[in-house]
Amino acid sequence: MEFEDDDFWRLYEHNADHWRLSESLSVTNAAMLAAGIDPGSTESTDPDAPHHGHFHRRGASNGVKNYTQSGSFIAVFSAIRNAILEDRIRANITHLARNASYVWYGSDAVPEAPRDDETEVPYTALFRTEGMSIKTNAGNRFWEQYSKIYIIKEPAWSQTTVMVEDLREWMASRNFLPPFFFPEVKPQEFMDKEHKRYSAKLAAAVSAWEAIQEAAPNRTVKQTLERWLNANAAAFGLIDDDGRPRSTVVESLSEVANWETRGGAPKTSAPKDEIQQVERKPISNFHALIAPSMPPDDSEIPF
Repeated sequence: MEFEDDDFWRLYEHNADHWRLSESLSVTNAAMLAAGIDPGSTESTDPDAPHHGHFHRRGASNGVKNYTQSGSFIAVFSAIRNAILEDRIRANITHLARNASYVWYGSDAVPEAPRDDETEVPYTALFRTEGMSIKTNAGNRFWEQYSKIYIIKEPAWSQTTVMVEDLREWMASRNFLPPFFFPEVKPQEFMDKEHKRYSAKLAAAVSAWEAIQEAAPNRTVKQTLERWLNANAAAFGLIDDDGRPRSTVVESLSEVANWETRGGAPKTSAPKDEIQQVERKPISNFHALIAPSMPPDDSEIPF
């Protein structure tokens, strides 16, 4: 069986159940699962460049038959990456680093320059930084031997993790409900324009009902539904030859979707000073490194 066969490499349901044990996922694995790819049987061909979306079967020896590229992964990975870098998804960031290499000129050791994708950080800055957890796999003997390290600027996405609940909340806010993260959401066949029983009016009415949670300020629910249907009429083909929404259709669909059927005057909006503001804890995935503090100069202190 070749890797191009979707049944071979795409996510199987029993594998999805196993991955749901995780309370947190690496960014790479999260994007794979959202795109329908099983991280247990599939891995990136270039872990340092996951944004290319190239994968092969784990342990495969044939790089041609066992290779694929996923455009869906590229889109999902890019979205999650940007959301983390813009502090819209909380993440536990990991950066890879290496000790600076030194070139000897006689008795003088000169460190090589960092690469374009690296930045220089003194060891002392790492050890004295507050509010961060610094971990190293280098023994103590290296701390005296090297005075600086080079950190790769781009986070290591295969080791950077996000909480599943945070991902679900963010995805839901984007109206993106992949089956792995939202198994309770069933596909809505009535929204499929290729379905043999597709009805544009049904799709429009249900979409309006789902989109409108409450009446807009100083409007009734029906008026709010009408405004949404007028704005989205073209997406459902509910426009006339001049490209304008078909008013009679919008009127009838707003009546179908309207749940506030008792009538009455529109509710007035509350004064701004009465609106309850929900405080959300700000997300801050990155902290500036704090330079080591210098010891006080006691040379001028009289004794």
